[in-house]
Formats: sequence, C-alpha cells, structure tokens
Amino acid sequence: RARAGDKLKGRWERGKLNGEAVLDFANGDKYTGVLQDGNFSNKGRLVFARGGGWYEGDFLRGKMHGLGLRVYANGNRFEGEFEDGEVTGQGIMVFNDGSQYVGEWLSGMMHGKGVLDMPYGDRYEGDFQKNYFFGSGRYTWADGTWYEGEYVRFKGGYEHGKEFPDPDGKRNGRGTRLWLSGNKYEGEWADDLMSG
Repeated sequence: RARAGDKLKGRWERGKLNGEAVLDFANGDKYTGVLQDGNFSNKGRLVFARGGGWYEGDFLRGKMHGLGLRVYANGNRFEGEFEDGEVTGQGIMVFNDGSQYVGEWLSGMMHGKGVLDMPYGDRYEGDFQKNYFFGSGRYTWADGTWYEGEYVRFKGGYEHGKEFPDPDGKRNGRGTRLWLSGNKYEGEWADDLMSG
C-alpha cells in the first residue's frame, strides 16, 4: 500500500501496480521485482533500510515465501525456504562468527534435524528445538572425541574436552562419551553428569 513519500514505478491496472515494478519507500526500503495487485509476488529483491540487509527470491502476497537468499546487516547469510515472511523449511545459515547450520527451520529458528559446524572445529548432528540441541544427537569435538545420546534444551558448547553447559539445558538419558585417551562411558546421564 502506497504511503506519502513512496515512489512507485510500474504498470497500473484497476488502481494497483501489476508486473515489473520499482518501489522506493519513504522509509528507505526498496523493492525491485514483480507485483500482483500491488503486492510483492513471484521473484523480487527487497533492500531493508532499517536494520540493513536484503532479500532476493520468491514472494507471495507481499511476503518472502518460497526459495530465497537473505543477507542480514550483522553478516549472517541464509539460503533456503521461507514461509509467510519467516525462515521455515530447509536451509543453510552461515553465521557471522563462521559457524554454519544446515537443516530444518521453523519460524526463524533451528528446529528439526540438522548439522551445526562451529568455527573452532566442533560439530553437532542431530535434533534441534527452537535453537537448542534437543533429542538425539552427536557432539564431536575438534580433537575427535564425541558424545552421542539425548539432549534436553542444550544451547552453548563443549569445547576441547571441557564441559561448559548452558544452565538451560543438560545431557540427559542414555548416552555415550568417548575421550581422546580412549576412555569411554556408556550409560545414563542426569543433569549433565554420568549417573550409571
């Protein structure tokens, strides 16, 4: 919907823009692409003035919807599926710290099956729920040691054999931990501690 100060270039039909168009919004945002009945539709590019960054890809009824690439002002970069304006479905996020997540997303959060590679060489493969390790998974440290088992809302990291659990989540249930020395624990975990 046009507002005072917006600049619209395109073909008008029945009082609405349709087809290829360029919209320069008064707030500084800019859209270049296809419009249908005045809404972003099909393919387009939207540059965000406030907050920075941009999106290029599919739109439906004025929202990012389908396949696209979203580059954020902080340097994060997502390529994959969008639904009703949010990152939802399959996709790859490369974070500004060098970590990368490949997997399922829901409402802009890692949710479902995925793999998170961290810049210091650690890797988590398994289940996520709202950005937390949750359910079955395998955490492998850069030195090759690993833990495989159940996670309950773990967010944070283990680094180089030392444990730095987040207060919101711990290893729980059945799991296996292998150290570089060859020592191995297989059994029950409770509140992030071996309990069997």
